[in-house]
Amino acid sequence: MNEDQDSPSQIYQKIQLIINELIQKLSQDTSDLSTKETTELSRDILTKLHVEISQQLINLEKNAEWDTFTIALYGETNAGKSTIIETLRIILAEELKNKQQAEFKQWQLESGISVELIEQTRQGILDNEAMLKKCHFDWKVSQQGLEQTVDRCETEKLSTKEKLDSAQATATLLQRFIWLFKKMPQLSAYQAASKNLEQGTQAFTEQTARYQQECLDISANVEGLQSRHQQIEVQVNQAQSLADGFIIGNGRSDFTLDTQSYTFEHDGCKFNILDVPGIEGKEDKVSDAIWKAVHKAHAVFYITSKAAAPQKGDASNPGTLQKIKQHLGAQSEVWSIFNKRIQNPIQLEKVTLVSEGELESLAVLDKVMVEHLGDSYQKSLALSAYPAFLASATCLLPGSRDQGMQSKFLNKFDAADLLAKSNINAVVGMFDQSMVNDFKAKIVRSNKHKAKQIVSSALEDVTGLLSQKFTPLLHTLTSELKDTDTELNTLVATLKSRLSNRAREVVRHFESSVRSSTYDCIDDNISNDDFKDSLESNIEKYQKRLIESMPDIMNKEMDAFETSLKDIVERFQTQSSELLGLYNNIDSVDTSLEVDIDHGINVWGVVGAVGGGIALFWTPVGWAIIAVSAATLVFQLYKAVRSFFSSNYKQSQQRKSTDENISTVSKSINEKLDNTLANVMQEVEANVDIIKQAMATSVEHIEVVNQKLKLAKSELKMLCKQLES
Repeated sequence: MNEDQDSPSQIYQKIQLIINELIQKLSQDTSDLSTKETTELSRDILTKLHVEISQQLINLEKNAEWDTFTIALYGETNAGKSTIIETLRIILAEELKNKQQAEFKQWQLESGISVELIEQTRQGILDNEAMLKKCHFDWKVSQQGLEQTVDRCETEKLSTKEKLDSAQATATLLQRFIWLFKKMPQLSAYQAASKNLEQGTQAFTEQTARYQQECLDISANVEGLQSRHQQIEVQVNQAQSLADGFIIGNGRSDFTLDTQSYTFEHDGCKFNILDVPGIEGKEDKVSDAIWKAVHKAHAVFYITSKAAAPQKGDASNPGTLQKIKQHLGAQSEVWSIFNKRIQNPIQLEKVTLVSEGELESLAVLDKVMVEHLGDSYQKSLALSAYPAFLASATCLLPGSRDQGMQSKFLNKFDAADLLAKSNINAVVGMFDQSMVNDFKAKIVRSNKHKAKQIVSSALEDVTGLLSQKFTPLLHTLTSELKDTDTELNTLVATLKSRLSNRAREVVRHFESSVRSSTYDCIDDNISNDDFKDSLESNIEKYQKRLIESMPDIMNKEMDAFETSLKDIVERFQTQSSELLGLYNNIDSVDTSLEVDIDHGINVWGVVGAVGGGIALFWTPVGWAIIAVSAATLVFQLYKAVRSFFSSNYKQSQQRKSTDENISTVSKSINEKLDNTLANVMQEVEANVDIIKQAMATSVEHIEVVNQKLKLAKSELKMLCKQLES
C-alpha cells in the first residue's frame, strides 16, 4: 500500500476492503455437519473482531484531519493545558484572541471600570461597615448610661412619693394649716424627682432617634456602595469571556468537557491546537471528546504537572500510563511537557527552572514513554505556564485573582524576563518549519500510522487469543478429556466386575438355600420318591426367589453406575466450563465461549438410557430365562435292599444327589447369567462410547478454532507490512 498511489480518502477504504475479504475467507460455511458448530464459533469470534476493526476505521475516517496540521494538548486533569494554550494564543497573536482583546479594551474604555474603581468601592463598603459597627458600639455604651439615669430617676421619684404620702397621712391639723401658706418639703422633693425623670426620659428618646438616623444614613451609604459593586460585578462578568485566561480551568475535574480548537498562523505556517479534556476527569463525559481529538491530531503534547513517569493502575482502575498507551499508541509524534506549578515569584529566583532531581525524573519519564510508545515518542520539555501567562496577558479582569498575581510577579520581574524564566519560548519555537514542515506528508503518515495501529491491535488480539486462550485451552481440555476417558473405562470395568460378583453371590445363596431345605427333609428319613419331589420343589421355589430378587440387586448396581457416570460427565462439563470462564477473562477481545459437550447428542439422555435402555434384562420376565426346569434333574437308582436296611446310606446317597443336581443347575444358571451380563455390558459400553465421542468433539472444535485464528494472524501480519510500505 503506497501512500503516493493512495489519496487520503482511499486509504481507510482500502484497509476496510482488505479486512472484509479476510473475514469472509475465514468465515466460509462448511458442509461438514460435524464442524458446522465450530465454524459458527470461529465466525462469531472473527465477526466481533471485524466489527471492532470496522468501527475504529469508521471513527478514524470520520475524525481524521487531512488539510491542517493539528496538535493536541492532552494530559492529566488540571495539568495546565488550557494555560499553555491561552499563553500561546496571546504570544502568537491568534486571530480570535486578538479580536477578544480588542473587544475587552473597548469594554474597559466604555465602562470606566478599573482596579482603582473596584478597590475604591470595596474600601468604601468596608469603611462604612466599620462606621456602622462603631455607631452600634457607641450607642450600646450611651444606652447603658441613659438607662441607668432613667432607672435612678424612677427610683428617686418613687421614694419621694412614698415620703409625701406618709407625711400627708400623719400630718396634724396645724401642719395642714401651715402647708396652705408654705409648700411642704416632701412635695418639693417629689416634684423635683418627677422633673428629673422627665428630663432623663426625654434625653434617652432624643439620643435613640439620633442613633437610629445615623444608622440609617450609614446603611444607606453601604447599600449604595454595594449596589454599585454589584453593578460592577455584572459588568465584569459580561466581559469575562473576552478576558485573557477565560479558557483556563478553575480546578474542577470536568471544567473542560469538549475539545476546543484554536487556529494559528506563525512563521508562514498554519496549524490547529486542540485543548483536550483531562484524562482524569469524569470519563463517561469526556471519553468521546478525547478519542475524537487524538484521532484528529497529527502530533500530541502530553502535559503533566509532575516531573515523574505516568503512574500505572490496575485492572479495575486504569492508571495514566495505560490511558496514554490506549489513546496515543497510534500517534506518530508525541512530546511530553512538564508544566511546573509556580504561584510565587520567589520560586523563579533560582538559576534554572528545573532542579537536578526533576531532570532525573524527566529522564525516567522519557524512558517509560519510549517503552510504551516506541519511535513515536520524541522527548520532554519543561516550562511554567502560569508565570508566562501573567507576563503576556494584557486583558485581565479588574480585581481578579490573576490581576492580583500579575502585579505580584511584575513587581519582581519585568515581562520579558518573566517570559524567559518560564521557558515558554521553548514551545513557541517549535511552531516553525521544524514542526510543520512538509505537513502534508506528515498528515498522511500520521493517519496511516493510526490505521496500522488498529490493524496491529487486531493482530495482537488474535495473537493473544491464540497464545493466552485457545492454545492453552486446547492443551488443558485434551488433558481433561484423557483423564475423563480413563475414568469412564475404569467405571465400566468396575460395573462389569460388580454385576458378575453380585450375580455369583445370588447364585451361591440359591445353592445354599436349596441345599439347606433339602437336607432338612433328608434328615427326616424320607423315601427316595419324597426326596425327588422335595428337591424339585426346592429348586423351583428358590429359583423363583432368585428371579424375583435379581432385578433389585442389579438395578442398585446400575443406579450406582449411572450416578457415577453422571458425576464424571458433570465434572468434565464443570471443569470445561471453568476453563472456558477462566480463558474468557484473559484477553481484550469479547470472545465469550460456550462449548456444549452434547453437539447434537442428548448426552444426558444417553446417560439415562444406559440402564433404562436395557431394562428388559432387569425385569423378572427377562431374568426368567435363567430358570432351569425340573426335567433337567438327574436321579440315580439306589440299591433298594441296602437302602432299606441302612437309612444312613440312603440319606448319604440323597445328599450326594442333592449336591450333584444343585451343581448342575447352578452351572446352567451361571452360564445364562454370563450371557445376559455380556449383552448388558455390550449395551453399556456402546452408550458410554457415545458420551466419549460427544466430549471429544468439544475438544476437536477448539482445535478447529485454533487453525482459523492462525490463518487470521498470518493475514493480519501481512496487512501490517503493507501499511508500512
